[in-house]
Amino acid sequence: GGAEAAEAAAAAGEAGLSSGLSSSASSFLLLLRHSEPTNALSLPTWVIHVSSLIEWLVAMGLIWEYADATGNKKYKGLTWAMIPGHASGIAACTFHLFYNSPMLSSVVAAQAGLTVFGNVTLAVAAYGIAKEGGAVITMPWEDKTEENKQEVEQVGGVADA
Repeated sequence: GGAEAAEAAAAAGEAGLSSGLSSSASSFLLLLRHSEPTNALSLPTWVIHVSSLIEWLVAMGLIWEYADATGNKKYKGLTWAMIPGHASGIAACTFHLFYNSPMLSSVVAAQAGLTVFGNVTLAVAAYGIAKEGGAVITMPWEDKTEENKQEVEQVGGVADA
């Protein structure tokens, strides 16, 4: 339990000091002996989480530079639209930092909300970029070609005459 870990840490500290290690080296050894809860993330998992947050920021910066280089302000909108997704990642890391404590369930709810909001903002930004680039965007039910009318009727939809 906790008392046994404290005794082991004290013994390690005393052993470190008595064997000629500095107090900072002894403190480092104590840190290494810290036991994590069973639901703690592993070091490789933390590396993935943190590197994903960094990659997201790098992508945002590159997109912003692209907007400046091309003069297309819609790409700056894409960068702004990426902020909720990044905030969602920060919320997830915060939750994990505190060992997924049930006391932080509101952080999980915020993370979910930021993810949904971020997905919507990214879709709107991508739509704006596509329209600016001249893309003709129609939904299947908006397409009035004869082929599409037949397809809609086959699946039980109603096609306009």
